[in-house]
Amino acid sequence: MPLLALVLIVASPLSTCSAWEALSFRGIPANGVTFGQDGLSIRVQRSAGPLVWPLPSPLRVGRLRVSGAVTGQLNTTPDRQGSKGADDFVLRVGLVEAGVTRPSFVQRRLAPAWVGRLFALASPGQGIDKIRFFNLGLHDSQMGWQRDHPLSALMTEQVVAVPDADGRFAFDVDTGGIQTLAIWLSADGDDTQSSFTVRVERLELAP
Repeated sequence: MPLLALVLIVASPLSTCSAWEALSFRGIPANGVTFGQDGLSIRVQRSAGPLVWPLPSPLRVGRLRVSGAVTGQLNTTPDRQGSKGADDFVLRVGLVEAGVTRPSFVQRRLAPAWVGRLFALASPGQGIDKIRFFNLGLHDSQMGWQRDHPLSALMTEQVVAVPDADGRFAFDVDTGGIQTLAIWLSADGDDTQSSFTVRVERLELAP
């Protein structure tokens, strides 16, 4: 059975939704999510939205290992991916990093719901730094691409893998040791009007 294994902390099967919380973005259709014996599947139909798993307790993550498969593709090209009108990735695997930033009263009132949920992942008196995303790109030429997201200071991202011709993917990334509060999975096709399915069969965090 595919497992989402938090090494030395907890092991949870991807075949159950009990640990995960599906969020949505205002004005954007939500993704479809299913849990089965072959893993967690996200069905994107010109839609977007994250899945969040708050960890039982903060965990310093030194390595991130993920594998699965993609069926379908994005309606964009490697040189345009990430730009305005093409800011879609078939999979972003995010580690929510603990920090000291807390929203002000005004920010709490005006921020989008997903930002409020992000800060709510921190314990009382604790804050967050940002979500550090590890993405699947479209072509080998994108490997190593990274940026601070232009639309939010709360996100950084880098391309760490590209699916094979048959859609299979796997990566094992040295994260440098991120004090992690939650896993944040995103799959997006709203910008590019794309439809595809991404299945996560294994997601492992190691010290």
